[in-house]
Amino acid sequence: EAKSLQELFDLMEKANDKLVQMGVKRIITSIRIDMRLDKEISMQSKLSRVRSDSN
Repeated sequence: EAKSLQELFDLMEKANDKLVQMGVKRIITSIRIDMRLDKEISMQSKLSRVRSDSN
């Protein structure tokens, strides 16, 4: 969960840089972004929803 796309991309860049430092020869980065503009959603609300659906 990130507060902005810039924060997310900065984190991805740091992760990729670490892999390069470790000597990794090929890095494939795949992301899926779920961005809701009609209501406030957090990872906690998603987890609560999954837990309530499993009962």
